[in-house]
Amino acid sequence: MYAFVPGALGSSQSYSGCAITPVLIETHSLSVAQYQVCQRYPQPIELGSALFDALPRLPALTKVTLVIDETIPTQILIALSQASQLNELEIQQTKLDDIGLCFSQTSFPQLETLTITTKATVRVTKIEREFHNVMLLLQCVSPRLKALKISGDLISSMFLAIFWLRLEGFTVTEHTPSPYYAVPRLISHMPRLRQLEMG
Repeated sequence: MYAFVPGALGSSQSYSGCAITPVLIETHSLSVAQYQVCQRYPQPIELGSALFDALPRLPALTKVTLVIDETIPTQILIALSQASQLNELEIQQTKLDDIGLCFSQTSFPQLETLTITTKATVRVTKIEREFHNVMLLLQCVSPRLKALKISGDLISSMFLAIFWLRLEGFTVTEHTPSPYYAVPRLISHMPRLRQLEMG
């Protein structure tokens, strides 16, 4: 079960569905988390078509956090890629080994900050598919992204070929990449980099 948590709201109203209400239209920050993680809004929802249809239609939505300890459905990422004002996306406990992931050239038009970590209790078994999906996501957002925080577990040789034209902040967290890549190789395509952190 999952909780649908409008962040940055003063109201204590709970949500058991994904209807586009006036409150949701005003929502700037949203968390989709495992049921037991969320304390403020304990109403469960299903990760299904209602949520996927709603996300692109929230005009004020600028930040989304996903905390899902299972494979992240392709549909939720595609829905988020169509959210016209989404500026910041945080994916915790990442399991990106679902099939069918693809993005258009207009995906994530405003995204500038991306965090991808892997604190899942059970990691994926389809490692190559996850690397492929992570690279699809990174390639899609790389022309616009200004800040990237990523687990070293998710960095593969494909990462080295991506150009980051606007990236100013780059953080590698949790673990160093395996196999190891020297820092100059990791940042060789980041001409505007100002801040580097290696966890």
